[in-house]
Amino acid sequence: MTKQLGVKYAAYCREIRCDRCGDIASDRDDNFDHFLTLDFDAGYDSPFGDGTHVDLDLCHGCLMHVLGSWLRFSPSEWAGGPKRVEIVRGRLASGTGKWVDILVADHSVSEDAANAALRDNLISPGIKES
Repeated sequence: MTKQLGVKYAAYCREIRCDRCGDIASDRDDNFDHFLTLDFDAGYDSPFGDGTHVDLDLCHGCLMHVLGSWLRFSPSEWAGGPKRVEIVRGRLASGTGKWVDILVADHSVSEDAANAALRDNLISPGIKES
């Protein structure tokens, strides 16, 4: 069998502009990866409108300014941080209205490590009971 190789050109982001402050970064700049991009289609009964396309580019400075009080921070795995383990509070699916702790863990966290974190109170609820 003989293979014939070809070259395909793919579109990529060469430059990005923050929609809030107007800061621009090109793919040659060190801060090029300091942006957050949201890009999605709103669905049925969305406050954005059914079938509306939503997109947004924010630099990390504006992201921090606008959403800082709601952002959660922890060391990244690539930076040597721990595996993600946290507890959130959620309502029981049975409709009783009771709040329960729900363990959310990265798939690479062992069940023993997650249970130890719960037992040792190393993690706290991300949502407070109302």
